[in-house]
Amino acid sequence: MPEVRAFWERRSHRELDGLVFPSLSGVDQLAYMTLHILRNLFLRAWIIHHVRELAVFLNNHADDDAFWHSWSKIHSSRMRSIQAIAFYYARAWFNCRLHPMAAHEIDTLPANRRSWLDCFCGSALESMFRLNKDFMWLQLTLVPTMAGKWKILRRAFFPARIARIGVLPIRIEKQTNCSFARGEPLAAIHRIPLLANFRVRPLEHGHARTRLWLVRIARGFLSRGGYAQRFQRSR
Repeated sequence: MPEVRAFWERRSHRELDGLVFPSLSGVDQLAYMTLHILRNLFLRAWIIHHVRELAVFLNNHADDDAFWHSWSKIHSSRMRSIQAIAFYYARAWFNCRLHPMAAHEIDTLPANRRSWLDCFCGSALESMFRLNKDFMWLQLTLVPTMAGKWKILRRAFFPARIARIGVLPIRIEKQTNCSFARGEPLAAIHRIPLLANFRVRPLEHGHARTRLWLVRIARGFLSRGGYAQRFQRSR
């Protein structure tokens, strides 16, 4: 997002125990925190600790009209809408208070994103114990081009690279991955189905919620008369 590049240009200086240092402004610090949550969500990393930090921030600034007027003025509608996804998590998980402007951004989220949050908000907590790929559907709603959507789908189903047999496995803290063991070529061959299972099986865990989400989108589309309008135009 090009808008992120302006964060550092708007930096301010803070002082702590006599030490003065540059830092992001308050409104940009909030935006960076929410974008970091979404990034970790799409990387299948744990976000519960980050969401709690956000909830504390939102709760402490729920009555700060000056802050939220500045936030609304500085950030574009698209940036505010993206941040509202993380606001939703903070309110749903920790029941924090929200300023009316923050609550309004949640209420005006696009229908497909809001319905996704209603259906899948808890899947990030579930993925701490059982892997799922529910996040993929949200990520698809954020990408405007078909080329970008296909890139996300390829990443979800096919690994970007496959390590050589014998390479030491890398374990990322608070993130699930799959790798072959070193020095076990025959065992590695037998693990190929495991790798495929690692890529596809998570989709099965959330298939019921996915069907519910798709039904909600279809109902919303029909209730707005979109189908009828298209049918009339086709005639």
